[in-house]
Amino acid sequence: MKKKSYLIILVLLCTLFPACQKSEEEVMLEQALELAGPNRAELQKVLDHYTGDSLKLEAAKFLIKYMPGHFSYVDTAAINRYALAVDSVIENMKEDRNNDAMRDSIDRVAQRKGIDSLKIVQDCQIITADYLIQNIDIAFYDWQHGPWAKHICFEDFCEWILPYKADDLQPLDNWRSRLKTFLSEKLTGLEYCDQLRNSAYAAVKNLNKTLADSIHPQMGNPIRYANIPTEYRAKLPFGRCNDYVSMATTILRSHGIPVMVHFTPQWAKRSLGHTWNVLLSDDGKNIPFDGITGQIGQQTSVEEVMTKIYRRTYSPNIELVRINNSGEFVPKSFRNVFIRDVTRGIIKCSDVTLKIESTPNKYAYLLAFDNQEWVPVAYGTIKNNKATFKDVGENAMYLPVIYVNAQMKPIAEPFILDHNGKVRKKIPDMKRKMEMKLTRKFPTKERTYEFVPRLKDGEFQASNDANFKKYYVVHRIQEGKASGQHVNIPDSIPPCRYWRYTNNRYSTFCSIAEVMFYAKGDTTRLLGQVIGTDGSWYNNPEHLKETVFDGNILTSFDAPRGEGCWAGLDLGKPMKVDHLIYYGRGDGNSVEIGDEYELFYWNDKWVSMGRKRAKNVFVKYKGVPQNALYLLRDLTKGTEERIFTYENGKQVWW
Repeated sequence: MKKKSYLIILVLLCTLFPACQKSEEEVMLEQALELAGPNRAELQKVLDHYTGDSLKLEAAKFLIKYMPGHFSYVDTAAINRYALAVDSVIENMKEDRNNDAMRDSIDRVAQRKGIDSLKIVQDCQIITADYLIQNIDIAFYDWQHGPWAKHICFEDFCEWILPYKADDLQPLDNWRSRLKTFLSEKLTGLEYCDQLRNSAYAAVKNLNKTLADSIHPQMGNPIRYANIPTEYRAKLPFGRCNDYVSMATTILRSHGIPVMVHFTPQWAKRSLGHTWNVLLSDDGKNIPFDGITGQIGQQTSVEEVMTKIYRRTYSPNIELVRINNSGEFVPKSFRNVFIRDVTRGIIKCSDVTLKIESTPNKYAYLLAFDNQEWVPVAYGTIKNNKATFKDVGENAMYLPVIYVNAQMKPIAEPFILDHNGKVRKKIPDMKRKMEMKLTRKFPTKERTYEFVPRLKDGEFQASNDANFKKYYVVHRIQEGKASGQHVNIPDSIPPCRYWRYTNNRYSTFCSIAEVMFYAKGDTTRLLGQVIGTDGSWYNNPEHLKETVFDGNILTSFDAPRGEGCWAGLDLGKPMKVDHLIYYGRGDGNSVEIGDEYELFYWNDKWVSMGRKRAKNVFVKYKGVPQNALYLLRDLTKGTEERIFTYENGKQVWW
């Protein structure tokens, strides 16, 4: 299923307009009518219908002139049959609670019904006059007579409520009237409160929470083809933020509530991006919320650093239209011209200008790192050997590039845009080299941070008494760390048969992933019988004491009680132990003994510093150029990896 990029609506306007007597608006409207082909008569009916109503006529012109570039399926009946089949799968499998199996079954249904090969065309070529007139009339009634949108002006109405669909490929059905009764009882009660009667904020607060309680959203990979009527889509027990935001937009607009969609294409310091809703509230503010999955005024992942924020619009972004018609290659992120940069005023940002070598390209892009590759997040212009980017999110790392023969080509070094809006370029200093000691390949995220503090005050003990009535304190953990730790055992500790880890501090649950004991000069860990506290929290079989010695840092002990539990080894006889290595409960991204690693630094491309097999809880590299951007990969297993700089002997993640 391929779309053609129809950007004719604004092509050559800059040269066309001065040469003709028609206004820009008239030219765009005429172009849209011409593009409609045989369907032009339907669009003309709409314009004729509103001849006596100047405001509705302007609304009709707005929808028609910007219709090119918006697409729908030709065969609506086929989509409806597919939707019914999706509904049947959901009903038949809802008791299984296996989202992956349900998604796979639905995707197979789509394949059997040939959804991928269904023809799509521009809306102007198939939309009917009756549908467009009904949409305009209901939208106007909701704006002028409904309780939630009286505060917005006509220009905002055209973008926030008027569009006849919220998503590309959304079925052209009577969704406004059909969804208006969907959970409407949660709104009617507001009319009895003078304070909330006309509060769009209160309406979203009530309805979005009700949607969450009704739909029970779960984050998971979506079905491949989700462009089905909202009622069926809402029954799916899983989806991504974009799915829930899309449903919320459609449902809320059907109630006459002014909402739009914002998104960041790529987080600055982690994988993926995020999509959320925004309400145009009574006081004129844009209030964010996660459609169906969150509360009004709150977003998920607010602690993440954003690179850029865009708004999905019905009208096209003229600047992006020009870029797409420039003849230069445009990355996929910016082939959609129906987005507008709204970064300024939402996050702290700065303009960036970079000196570059001469190039015939007129447009440049900023890329952010997505754990595996560079992803376009911003576009800019090139003039007089300078690339300029507007409103770039601060506290992030960027790579400036152009595209030549569809391949990205760096035009300057990667740089940090710091909190003060200052550009700090990362240029490898080939004359100044350093030694690196690396302990992780990925930053400590929230899921790891939760468990790191539990290590504090943990003790490693040795004894020749199986009950540890008398024991030696081998090592006491002063501070929990997210990477593996190497501990040399004092010579004063005699040979002992029993060795263990324990923590008597409240609510630590003896949480530890792996403990390894070594004899002097031996690279093989000592083995023995696992001893210690039986059971686990909530009797989870995946968190027993045996996991501490299974050679897997992704498994861990979670004791049945918060304190006083332990996990240890019976070596069979007293043995002199030279050192121990331990890993706290974490994400598996610490440098792991036995894994093979490769360090890279960026110099117009990733340059390898060679491969090393870890013999300890770190890998060392000598002769590494200073002031560069680096990446450490585990070639043995795992996929999470993150770019970093090296400052004062520590990895700083970006």
